[in-house]
Amino acid sequence: MLKFLLILLKYSCPILLLTVPCATVIGMLRPWPAAVKALGPGWERESILIGMSYESRFSGTQSFERRTQSYLGLPSSPHAFQTIRVTQENGVVRTEEDPYGLLSVLATYAVLAVGTWWFWIRPRK
Repeated sequence: MLKFLLILLKYSCPILLLTVPCATVIGMLRPWPAAVKALGPGWERESILIGMSYESRFSGTQSFERRTQSYLGLPSSPHAFQTIRVTQENGVVRTEEDPYGLLSVLATYAVLAVGTWWFWIRPRK
């Protein structure tokens, strides 16, 4: 079991480390219309996309769909260094702000960078 977890960490750290830059590029090339409407004008100059998720379930006659995108406010933004999460759940859009979002983003990115270094870059004897 431990060997499986180590292999999982070995390959997931660099892949997840690349997701933030890839998400940022995707956010610039294809802005999500619900986020454009929820965040207001000029949001693309004031924040960057740092993560996204999609969940969908169907059971009988009921369906559930949730799409979430997280943005990090840039220094020029009124939401500087906060994360803003835009969620569309069954057609209803809502936003949530986390004033300590930058800290969690940096901590996650640091753990992924150390994991990538540990498994792939560090010198071995």
